[in-house]
Amino acid sequence: MKAGINYRAAKATYLRASFGQGYRFPVVSEAFIRTSAGPVTIYPNETLRSESGYSMEVGLRQGFQSKGGLKLMADLAFFRMYYENMMEFTFGQWGTFNDPLFGLGFRSVNIGPSLIQGMEISLTGGGKWKKNEFRFMAGYTYADPRNLEPDFTYAITPSSSDSYKNTSSDTSGKILKYRNRHLIKADLQWENTRWGMGMSYRYASSFEAMDQAFFLLIEGVEESVQANKKGDHVVDLRTFYHINSDWKITFTINNLFNEEVLSRPADIGPPRNFNCQFSFRY
Repeated sequence: MKAGINYRAAKATYLRASFGQGYRFPVVSEAFIRTSAGPVTIYPNETLRSESGYSMEVGLRQGFQSKGGLKLMADLAFFRMYYENMMEFTFGQWGTFNDPLFGLGFRSVNIGPSLIQGMEISLTGGGKWKKNEFRFMAGYTYADPRNLEPDFTYAITPSSSDSYKNTSSDTSGKILKYRNRHLIKADLQWENTRWGMGMSYRYASSFEAMDQAFFLLIEGVEESVQANKKGDHVVDLRTFYHINSDWKITFTINNLFNEEVLSRPADIGPPRNFNCQFSFRY
């Protein structure tokens, strides 16, 4: 169930608000299927309970236009999402000692009530000058992901009683695992009748919490996480040329500065790479 309202307060000013409630059943793969990803086993959880919750948002959008033809649109929004019986894949000893890795692997469990709230601001715009056209976009998201009951025991394994507080690298257990508190995205592009160039930038702050077991079982993970405290900064460049009205060639450099990107523990993102693409429209 979802409801919302959008109110035009002035010529280029819009106010909005929305509220929604949701209910998610465990999927078949979470509840009943045992599989593997390389040496890691994904275990089923037949006792997994459905997840429910609500989300709400209030926002303001304001448009601007200069005498030179530059158009801007600014957007500010605040959001709040609450989950009951939140489902999350968690690392632990879900199998027996006869299983691969002595029963260690991932399993979807109910971690209890959780709350994610924050704000998002974005600015988009563009303009034309003679035969040149400019477009840009920039956005920032701040989120505060909280586990509301860090001492809640979500599973009893052969070796321990697991809760967020005793399995998370965050000793308080109050921060949800594998969440980025800060996200930034930006894109700038120029083009004329034939040529065009663009640049994009992405930033994600480092995880504040993850499964403590990774530090204990996989050598080098703790060092890589510590080295990535600054977060991930990625810059991409692109240039393109319209051969004619139908043919276009695009050359892209991804991860221009060859940054070491840690998308999740023990999984380093791709290094600098080059792509060339021909496209045809008919």
